Amino acid sequence: MGVGNTIANKNFNFNGILTVDVDLTLTDCNIDFGATSVTIPVKIVVLPGITLTINTAHNISHLQSCNGTGAMWEGIELQGTGTAAFSTLYIEGTSAYPVVIEDGIRAVYSNGNHWSFNTNNAIFNRNYIHVDLIGYFGSSSTAIIPSVITNTNFYCRQLYTSIANSNALHFPYTGQRTYAAFNLGHVNLQ
Repeated sequence: MGVGNTIANKNFNFNGILTVDVDLTLTDCNIDFGATSVTIPVKIVVLPGITLTINTAHNISHLQSCNGTGAMWEGIELQGTGTAAFSTLYIEGTSAYPVVIEDGIRAVYSNGNHWSFNTNNAIFNRNYIHVDLIGYFGSSSTAIIPSVITNTNFYCRQLYTSIANSNALHFPYTGQRTYAAFNLGHVNLQ
């Protein structure tokens, strides 16, 4: 960990599950992920009650597949519980230095738990599903999820920041394009 659970201006190559179990801020960081497989999932997991912040100050923060893997990583999983312990993701870029998230099967996702997702000045690119969030299945059929999405773009194309020189997705969706920008279930949009 960096000072005060902040890591700044670092480049990482990562293969496996990165479990965020304390509040963590990644500023101006680049993370290259190895290929996900049946035996080796490659993803970031944010545990219940924990906040992950990915932001920028003087550079682009970039999460993407490693050059040469030819395969996608799973994405950022927001875990929660049936209680008020939200897992929270803040993606906060600037207009000059956005946060870029690429090559994820589901770039940001949760499966029926308490979560909060906030993004501003971000680019989601060449993910099979950019945002795949399902609300909590408690005593009511829908959940009110405190989330805000502003100044965020969703693409499936070659960007100036991309390692891959292609508009298409990697394995397991080789040659395909982004399936959906959003898949939201059991949430109230307000």
